[in-house]
Amino acid sequence: MKSPQESFRIDYFFYIVDKAIISLQNRFEQFQIYKDIFYLVLKNKVIGYVLLKEKCLNIEKYLKHDNLLGLNGLDLFFRIKYLKEDYKIEKL
Repeated sequence: MKSPQESFRIDYFFYIVDKAIISLQNRFEQFQIYKDIFYLVLKNKVIGYVLLKEKCLNIEKYLKHDNLLGLNGLDLFFRIKYLKEDYKIEKL
């Protein structure tokens, strides 16, 4: 028979720690996907509008949960495009 301390450690503490580790791993993997999708944008490389639009729509897709949008991809695209044009930014 387990002592109350062992029972708590095995049945609760380890369970909570395992769930926390899994959650952190999932979040890390999710951010890796975002990084891979937007590597060119984040690293200030020159990209065309077609590729920029595609990447903005991809981030919308990855941030979407059911029918809830965390971000409007077209809105992001137009904001970046106009920012680039207004300030004559060569590298984005």
